Amino acid sequence: MLQRIWKQKRGGFFTIKENTLDIVTNPPYFCADKFLKHALEISAPKVKIAMLFRLAFLEGQKRYELFKKYPIKKVYVFSKRLNCAKNAEFEKYKSNAIAFAWFIWEVGYTGITQLQWIL
Repeated sequence: MLQRIWKQKRGGFFTIKENTLDIVTNPPYFCADKFLKHALEISAPKVKIAMLFRLAFLEGQKRYELFKKYPIKKVYVFSKRLNCAKNAEFEKYKSNAIAFAWFIWEVGYTGITQLQWIL
């Protein structure tokens, strides 16, 4: 539902004030931090948020502060590089040099991040 709103009206996701649904998405990378922070802030306790990001999303001091406030519950790293293509144009985008992972948050979680691999 949230992804549909985002696609239909740019910025629409940011107008949502509360959420009780689990979220699974690959948000636009240019606003990934803002998108994630908003999802965490509007979601009720125990809501799960799964976002597909580049593995490099773990890097950076600014994100470290975000991760301290909202610990990631699990990171599932793809053992093989994904073949991603904008608008499903796989013939145009053949490179698979970027590592991806699923990042999973559970609102209210305060434990240690678990790292696992997808084979």
